Amino acid sequence: MDSKHYQVVPFTGAQLPEAFCQVIIEGNQALHWNEAQSRDDFQLDQTEYYLLLDHDQVLGYVGLHHVLDEATLNLVYIQPDLRGQGLGRQLPRLRLKSTVPSGHPPCLLGSAPG
Repeated sequence: MDSKHYQVVPFTGAQLPEAFCQVIIEGNQALHWNEAQSRDDFQLDQTEYYLLLDHDQVLGYVGLHHVLDEATLNLVYIQPDLRGQGLGRQLPRLRLKSTVPSGHPPCLLGSAPG
């Protein structure tokens, strides 16, 4: 990832600007979430999104949920025209690296078919 252009910015669901919400809603639909599910997720106190931005354009994101003393990485999405460049692998790694020095809870990674 070229750090000169891309920036990873954390947001709670409630902090997301509406334009970013729309991008996430569209991306989540590719992950089989409907708009209501995404909007409900934005309202949860334990939800965080880490957006990969190029200036104010959302290139991708990861969604994280805090449960008790752990965090789960539930969503990873990269815009279709940017796939195949390794961004989907690097974005969660950047998020995980940021948890170590900050005292965040351990993050669990999992996958599901589909």
